[in-house]
Amino acid sequence: KSGIAVAFGAIATPNPLTITGTTIEDNIASASSVSGAVNTEGAGIINGATVSLTRTNITGNVGIANGPAGLDEGGGIWNGDALGGPGAQLTLNNSSITHNRLKASNANITVHGGGLFTTASVKRTKSIIALNVPDQCYGC
Repeated sequence: KSGIAVAFGAIATPNPLTITGTTIEDNIASASSVSGAVNTEGAGIINGATVSLTRTNITGNVGIANGPAGLDEGGGIWNGDALGGPGAQLTLNNSSITHNRLKASNANITVHGGGLFTTASVKRTKSIIALNVPDQCYGC
């Protein structure tokens, strides 16, 4: 319970990935520490590569950060250079990112991207990002 705590989502990929006709839901990424920084990223998906989602729903995922300070990012999807991948690109085709949320134990934990947190390219076609808490998309 002391020291740095990190939690990633249900799907974490440093390699290209295509997902079609799927629902990724009700996953929890939770990190807790009494004395160290906490970091949660992408409760549903953490992407560090090229990910394409077609007719896919990312819904009901939760990032929980309990500690003295840290980051809580991407309740549905975290998209950026991570995991040693070649660089991230997210493509959303007829997909949705809804009802995802982030929870932090105090104001010293930075909370961004209830639906989507991104530092990289996102291409959207007929896709929605809505009804996420505390926000829809950070970095879009």
